[in-house]
Amino acid sequence: MTLKFFKNLALSLLMMSCATLISCQKNDDIKKQLAELTTRVNNIENQLIQINKDLNILQQQGKLNTDEITVLKALTASLSTLTDDIKNNTSLNLKEIEALKILIQQTATTVQVNDLKQTINQLSDLIASNYLEQQLSSQNTAKLNAIIEQLAGDVAKLKSGAQDGTLDRPINLKASKGSFGNRVIVSWTPMPTAKNYQLFKFNYNTGIYDMITQGADTSFTDLSSFEAYKKSFYKVKIVNSSSEFSPFSDVDYGYTSGLNFSKYFSFGYEGTGPGQFQFAMHVEVDANNNIYVSDDYIGTVQKFDKLGKFQEIFFTGNGARGIAFLKNGNAVVTRVQSSSYIKILDAQKNVVREWGTYGNSDTAFGNIEEITVDEEDNIYVVDGINNYIKKFDKNGNFLLKFQAAARASGQIDQAYPYGICYYNDKIFVTSPRNTQIRIFDKQGNFIKMWDAGSTCRAIKAFKNHLYITCDNYVMKTDEAGEIRERIGQGQFFNVMPGLAVNSDEEIIVSDLYARSIIVFKKL
Repeated sequence: MTLKFFKNLALSLLMMSCATLISCQKNDDIKKQLAELTTRVNNIENQLIQINKDLNILQQQGKLNTDEITVLKALTASLSTLTDDIKNNTSLNLKEIEALKILIQQTATTVQVNDLKQTINQLSDLIASNYLEQQLSSQNTAKLNAIIEQLAGDVAKLKSGAQDGTLDRPINLKASKGSFGNRVIVSWTPMPTAKNYQLFKFNYNTGIYDMITQGADTSFTDLSSFEAYKKSFYKVKIVNSSSEFSPFSDVDYGYTSGLNFSKYFSFGYEGTGPGQFQFAMHVEVDANNNIYVSDDYIGTVQKFDKLGKFQEIFFTGNGARGIAFLKNGNAVVTRVQSSSYIKILDAQKNVVREWGTYGNSDTAFGNIEEITVDEEDNIYVVDGINNYIKKFDKNGNFLLKFQAAARASGQIDQAYPYGICYYNDKIFVTSPRNTQIRIFDKQGNFIKMWDAGSTCRAIKAFKNHLYITCDNYVMKTDEAGEIRERIGQGQFFNVMPGLAVNSDEEIIVSDLYARSIIVFKKL
């Protein structure tokens, strides 16, 4: 081997050594870059997590509205997806980048806090320069990291900042507590200079208050899905602008009753004078929603206005019973133990027709309970003792009769009808001695029967429903008795023999032994 050979060999080994050294240096540089990239990406992730936590607090503080919170959380979610792509060394999805650009623009438009808006605009400039459309390295993530850190700082600063505001806070916030059935009505006092209110409701799932409405109104009807009697908490603030706002009002809670009717008012007490009752047996209303109450013991029909104010003694007769009105406004009044059990009175209370005595013939009665009229002004009279429904035309001419009640299985006492109403071309009859609702056509032919699940007395129809006084409640149901709602349960003293429904669907019920009339209002 020559000296030249050894020189070439030495040169080759030196070159190989240099190459190896260079390669090692490059590997170290790459490792350093990857470490820096990982550190910055992890920092971005941590900052995004903290931003989300602070956003929840800001929402509860009411310093950002629901729209601002929503877009900021959407932005942090999109940025989290971006950092996942970087960590996984995945090529950036250009569609995601375009969607991110749009989201950033939307956020910059929605957010009204100046510091946040400026930082988001910096992020918008970064994205708009196509800076992220290349594979990100440790070097070109530095600017993104810096902006995210700035955003986190802005959010934290806003969170810890003062909440005093520049305006007086709203006062007298009140939320209804079961008074409106399946709704909660929230109201507060109008405040000077207030242009826009933001109402918040506590969210049990997230543990924070969500803004549910904003505007100039000082009341709001919450129709959200409610669990009856579960408390819902509310608070309100004024937000005219990002620089003109108030602290929150005091918190108040409301709840629903889960009911569609609520006690409106009652009137009457024990006695024999005007506005007093002994045995208020039957109730009716006229076309003007005046209320008529017949008292079996006193022997009068008293007239009251819609709000229960006494008007007059409308009719006097022994054992005054059911009352009804014909289309022309004439009143059909009934009584017992007299020479004429039924009278038709005109608007001046002059007797137009009268008939009926004690007995069991077609025009005689053992006694009378409720009465009703159909669309032709035919009059149907319940003769309880004789167990008949007797039908007359509007002039008092007898048309037909049919047996109304039947003894139920196990019933000891005799069949006895009581309540009656005309609805949908049919006659509905109740009995206080069993739980049957018996249905007939206008010729007295039996159609069917259904079980009310309770002894029943008065029955009236209004629009598409039947209303029936049962054991300590009023049942609202349909023709087939399939949909049943209990009204006023637990609010009666005992027996409710009389019932009427006015044109506002207010339910008027006689509470016999309380010697009063109770009115329920639709909520």
